Amino acid sequence: MNKKFFIILISIILLLILGLGLYLIFGSNKDLSSNKTGNPETLPQGPDLGKVDREPTDLGPGQNNSMIDPTLDPNTNIPAPNLPADKNAIVKVLTENPAIGFAIAGGGKMVYFDKILGKFMQKDLGSNNPGEQISTAQFTGSSAQKALWAPNKQSAILNFGGNDQAFVDLKSGKSTNLHQLVNNISWSADGRKIVYEFKDEENNGKLTIASPDGSNPQVIKELGYTSRILGWSPLAGGPISYVQVYAIGAGRNVYPVYEDGSSGNVIKFDGFGDKAIYSRDGLRILYEVLDTEDFKQTLWVVDYNGLNQYSLGVQTFTDKCVWDAKAISIYCAVPNEELDSEPDLEDDTIDSIWKINTKTGEKTEVFDETSSEIKIDAENLWLSLNEDKIYLENRKDGLIYEISI
Repeated sequence: MNKKFFIILISIILLLILGLGLYLIFGSNKDLSSNKTGNPETLPQGPDLGKVDREPTDLGPGQNNSMIDPTLDPNTNIPAPNLPADKNAIVKVLTENPAIGFAIAGGGKMVYFDKILGKFMQKDLGSNNPGEQISTAQFTGSSAQKALWAPNKQSAILNFGGNDQAFVDLKSGKSTNLHQLVNNISWSADGRKIVYEFKDEENNGKLTIASPDGSNPQVIKELGYTSRILGWSPLAGGPISYVQVYAIGAGRNVYPVYEDGSSGNVIKFDGFGDKAIYSRDGLRILYEVLDTEDFKQTLWVVDYNGLNQYSLGVQTFTDKCVWDAKAISIYCAVPNEELDSEPDLEDDTIDSIWKINTKTGEKTEVFDETSSEIKIDAENLWLSLNEDKIYLENRKDGLIYEISI
């Protein structure tokens, strides 16, 4: 009797161990990699954005919510080409002096801030003629590092390093210094407000909106341990920010936050990272994932509602990319050497430019750096209306370039 009982007990224990093993292999992994959204208990539901006149991206049979094969050349950081590079790409320098804040304005104009003259300038897009001053505002001898234009290009925020920033009204020429604890600024789509993170002396973050000159600040949400990954969405009624919290063993929980302080459904992001960019319509997001084992930066995409999330298999940075008008393809400057954890590597690379179809995974090299004597380390990319030219700022010499593709 005791022998039979002992055999039955051992059999039950073995079945329990087998069941637990199957759960860990199939059940647990499925939960961690799920792309479905859920309601965080501590954050209320935000506005319903399901009424936009576009459905979540359809990637075609067999690709919905799946990973596109990350076909990288094992010996370099270059995506395996699907189409040959254009060896006849024309590279043209557009500025005589180092410049920041290149942007395409209306009327076929380009605007920028000339770092040597300390002036805001404009000229015909693509022209290599000298530009003309467009404001009496002048910052000669300044250390301006970034220029963030309002959507209408009538005002801008200059960053002089760290949190030393000033709002500049180009029409009046007047500038207003922003608070030293204001950082990570972005404009609303209509240019009437800015959103930023205000960190107090104890490093507690507060998600805040204000007038562009910093007046009338309004705290929208206490951030606590969360951090911002995206600014104000171009989507009408969209979030003013996406904030993220790292979940141990499960990547990141990312939440949209709206102007009324409410928060939307959680989106699960893989890996680590702190940079992302919207498509022009605000319906898709390109973001970086840092692999903590080999410290590779890889691009991923996801719809604004958390659907269709997958890796593009391309190692570069979001500030080296620009979306096309249809939110299908991105154009990215891809370093021609392997990226790693060294923060200075981004400034020491030489880039080729690739077009990546985010639906099919097709990659086309549109500019091969070996075909030009000019070496590019690109940031702040813009695409022409016809998508036949790319404009960029070159970190190597500080000048603005046009590349015909």
